[in-house]
Amino acid sequence: MAILRTNSIEKGEMMSSKAKKEWIGGLVLFLLVSFVSITFAGYHTVKAAVEQTYVPLEHGNKTHVNLKKGQPFSLLLIQENHQNTSFVYMTVNKQHESIKMTHLPGSTQLGNETLRTIYHQGNMNAVVKNIEAYAKLPVDYYVKMDQQSVVDAVNKLGGIIVTNKRAFEHSNIVFPKGSIRLNGKEALVFLKERNEQDIFTAHERQLSVAKAIFSQAATIPNVAKLHSLVFTLADHVETNATFNDIKRIQKTYKPAVAHVDKQQFPQNEWNQKQVTTRLYKHLERSELFL
Repeated sequence: MAILRTNSIEKGEMMSSKAKKEWIGGLVLFLLVSFVSITFAGYHTVKAAVEQTYVPLEHGNKTHVNLKKGQPFSLLLIQENHQNTSFVYMTVNKQHESIKMTHLPGSTQLGNETLRTIYHQGNMNAVVKNIEAYAKLPVDYYVKMDQQSVVDAVNKLGGIIVTNKRAFEHSNIVFPKGSIRLNGKEALVFLKERNEQDIFTAHERQLSVAKAIFSQAATIPNVAKLHSLVFTLADHVETNATFNDIKRIQKTYKPAVAHVDKQQFPQNEWNQKQVTTRLYKHLERSELFL
């Protein structure tokens, strides 16, 4: 089978412009819609796009996070990539200037069913309820993103340039180390986890793609084309975070991206207890509400 190689960029070739704002950090693609955004597309356009992504949880939160005061919050990030779905639980603490990212394997047992099984039943309320009840992890916000949005966005931009820290091959595509040019299909493969151990390295690649999309979007002179890009991204995102929530996170929690800790959620109860205790401490709240 033929191997498709991406185009390597010579060191002397530079991008046409730099992004005006590039902090996305551990939130990966969560705030991308709002970043490609008020700066470029206009307040009302991005507000309409973000409101399109809003789907509240029925059961309601047991805690009320005051984002305006910068209180720590938790986020369940779900990313779909064809048949593969990844689950990452994040706690964000502005005062500690840190984010803790915990990968939840789809095989995580929640009562009588696995996380993957519950998710594919199509009820986000059930997903959150079971994670809180059995994994003992409070979920303030969730963000579900279909990575098909990356394909659409990259193709609308005519391709992107990313920096690849480590050469690798995936799905018969070779990604050399250094600056490489990607089309939509290649960008999607670039994002995929090769295995369970690759989950956090994949998130670093997602960050690289997010920054590249944002940088390229900053160069679009056509307002209508930029508006189309914003709504293309929004079409593939679902969250219970409101437009005002996202604005406050963007404004208040920048210090948190200074340090990102990554870990795997263990499968035995004893180690799970140790992990949840550390996460509750990071959230600065008691476990008793569960």
